[in-house]
Amino acid sequence: MLRQVALCVGLTLAGCATAPRSVVVVPFVTGAPVFPLGDGIEIEEIAGTRPRLEVGGVYVVTGRARLVSRDQARVALFSTGSSNATRTEGYRSVEIPKGESKFHLAIAIVADGDLHLMLSAADDPYANETFGGVYFRDPDRPFLFGGVQKVDVEPTDARR
Repeated sequence: MLRQVALCVGLTLAGCATAPRSVVVVPFVTGAPVFPLGDGIEIEEIAGTRPRLEVGGVYVVTGRARLVSRDQARVALFSTGSSNATRTEGYRSVEIPKGESKFHLAIAIVADGDLHLMLSAADDPYANETFGGVYFRDPDRPFLFGGVQKVDVEPTDARR
């Protein structure tokens, strides 16, 4: 089912000129996550039109988010690089409530950069002010720009 969803989503994204012959599960590794106490994001699977994470591919990232530090937030998938150029297109963020949530984000990679999932305020669709996150990459390729999550993590009372 996920592969059918990925194919359907992939065909609607900008930059996908021809229909892919198949969708494959893509290998990945993550960098060191940075989250407030109790919050987190776990990538369960990445499926894509190419066998590796690379420019020109279309991917669906499936995962789980755990939110305890606030009532709601946004999970966003973007790519960091040396300029403000667009590096991904597609369905890059979703709002989540407090607790455990499953998510599916679909992107086309249009330029090189370091991919990452972030938590930001629910009303921050571009994740300009993140409060947690994790970078991920192809296992055979280093992070281009360090893959270091730079966020302000303030201690919060998880019992709220």
